[in-house]
Amino acid sequence: MANATHSIDAWREVLALFDRWVESDPLLREAELDQLRLNQPLLHTRLLAMIEADRVAGERSFLSEAALALPVDMAETEPDLSRCGLRLGAWVLTDPIGSGGMGQVWLGDRQRGLYQGNAAVKLLHSTRSGPRPRPGLRERATSWAQLTHPHIAKLLDAGVAEDGTRYLVLEYVQGERIDSWCDARSLDLQARLRLFMCM
Repeated sequence: MANATHSIDAWREVLALFDRWVESDPLLREAELDQLRLNQPLLHTRLLAMIEADRVAGERSFLSEAALALPVDMAETEPDLSRCGLRLGAWVLTDPIGSGGMGQVWLGDRQRGLYQGNAAVKLLHSTRSGPRPRPGLRERATSWAQLTHPHIAKLLDAGVAEDGTRYLVLEYVQGERIDSWCDARSLDLQARLRLFMCM
């Protein structure tokens, strides 16, 4: 637990530095970065990574109006059971897990290749709304595959089904939905936010 607390504190410090960097005079930013590099090289490296991520997100219009323009009815409440048994590459969809604004999530059973196992298969909604095209599957999968964190499911595979549906295959993490877990324990808003900050 001490390592997790240390990690959270370190990222809070980086976020605070990033906020100060964003608010600082652009003419003074390089000097501030140089000073940080000399005094705290690890924080400097993390801050540079955050600055670069912010730059890339800005170029890709992360959470642009196109991403926010999903129709409300895409947040399906019932899974499409006709997909049960559908084969996507080495994976066969067996049981619906859930659905939401991004699409449906199914339990997938690996039936080809060197090993067998289960995974969460996320079938992504497609949308052509908005002024800019959404990032491609390859770009999203590449970005996700580079993420390493104990609270982020690992990306195992990605592809496009015959009907054009894009999908991601993720590490299957068995457990209770976080909102249900919070409700069962009657957590107030502050307690929920503290929990989410750990993620």
